[in-house]
Amino acid sequence: MSKKILVLECIGGISGNMMLGALADLGLELGPLESELRRLGIEGFELVLKKEAREGIAGAYLDVAPTGSSKNEEVPYSRIRAFLGGLPRLPYIQRAVLAFDALALAESKVHGTTLEAVHFHELGAVDALVDILGTALALDWLGVEEVFCMEVPVGRGLVQTRHGAYPSPAPATLELLKGFRLLWRDVSHEMVTPTGAVLLKAFVRRPGVLPCPFVLEKTGYGLGTAHFPGLPNVLRATLGNFCHEDGGGDGLQQDSVWELAFQVDDMTPEEVAWALRALMDAGALDVFLSQGLMKKGRPGFRVEVLAPQENKEAIVSWVLKNTSSWGVRESRRTRSILSRQEREAQTSMGPVRLKASVGFVHKEKVAFDDVCRIAGELGQSPRSILDRINSELAGNP
Repeated sequence: MSKKILVLECIGGISGNMMLGALADLGLELGPLESELRRLGIEGFELVLKKEAREGIAGAYLDVAPTGSSKNEEVPYSRIRAFLGGLPRLPYIQRAVLAFDALALAESKVHGTTLEAVHFHELGAVDALVDILGTALALDWLGVEEVFCMEVPVGRGLVQTRHGAYPSPAPATLELLKGFRLLWRDVSHEMVTPTGAVLLKAFVRRPGVLPCPFVLEKTGYGLGTAHFPGLPNVLRATLGNFCHEDGGGDGLQQDSVWELAFQVDDMTPEEVAWALRALMDAGALDVFLSQGLMKKGRPGFRVEVLAPQENKEAIVSWVLKNTSSWGVRESRRTRSILSRQEREAQTSMGPVRLKASVGFVHKEKVAFDDVCRIAGELGQSPRSILDRINSELAGNP
């Protein structure tokens, strides 16, 4: 079993433009990307690609150039969120929405304000939309299933922003880089922009982990604009395959997730059911519900959510905004999980998907969505369909 992965090496840092430049250097076609972004409703930009070099390393410099009569006016985040909410609910768009939520949440936290009060400049908002949606779409087109990044270099000193002189890295950037291994460079320049940081937060599920074994396919370099003496200002993106061979190793993997828990005693069962579905849509890995007696003897619900690092803050924010809970308990957990693969099997009732473990433990399970689909088509119960499928797979007539 193998899956397509992308390994990022932030040699000179990372920004949205450097990320898109690296993906373009890998072979991403910018014409279709620009057309798709315009089809989604993003206007006032043009993607300009230049082949250049930094400290002798050739790569791609990509600029999101403004066009038309765009002005550098304040754009409230609520308007951007409304735009994103009106887009098709495709997986890559949902990942981009979560990234924007995380960016706005970081900005609100460092400025001590609410999400509703967060504003972007119009040109910056367009640039961020192109960078974030463009990266999400590009990764989808390239077939990337997971992104890895071992460590992130950051500069020192002060940088000039629209708010005046700020420490480098910018406060919002550091907020977004929680959980990443930082390397402090003797560079008086911004090496990681807030957009670059949110791309790492949104797409790198396991910071500090490198895939092994890894079969390299090709490498691309995205170029930055600043000059760092003796340090190439490049972002290297390596595309390849992370391989598991059947029967090789013990088939056991470990990863890190957040366990988020909250309790409510003043929401109706209908509202709680809606919240469970919405939490899965917001990027939760799993949601668990239990009932019990709360304080003052009131019956209530305890909700536990498993969330990956990149979705954790957005899910916490969603819970506080959309449920009656006043707080969320947070615990970081390490999981041991079986490696798995999916295959398709033919039955007399049509094809079904099977999920099977790989390694020292063998488990196999029929996708229940397929069972329900066939049950609906034949007008039978899911249990009877599942029994027939298992019997056929076991070789029984």
